[in-house]
Amino acid sequence: MPKSNYYSPQIQRFLVCALYHEAQAQRVPMTVLTNHLLRDSLRDTDGWRKALESGHTLELGDVHPQQSTQRPAEAVSVGFLFKSTTKL
Repeated sequence: MPKSNYYSPQIQRFLVCALYHEAQAQRVPMTVLTNHLLRDSLRDTDGWRKALESGHTLELGDVHPQQSTQRPAEAVSVGFLFKSTTKL
């Protein structure tokens, strides 16, 4: 498998645990919940605008955790994908 050019930050274990339990309670994949939380927290920030201005795109496809009607095993996590048009 080729190495990704994207930075993947280490998330604190406690936060991963909290995400896991919240995703279970909402019956959605952790990635969907994480994307929802991050998108809502960052949407109107300078960092969000700078990411868009620097050539990154946002592919929408996330399911809001409260709107999912599928069981977790059937839920599809398409989430958000930031793609760079330039090498980092």
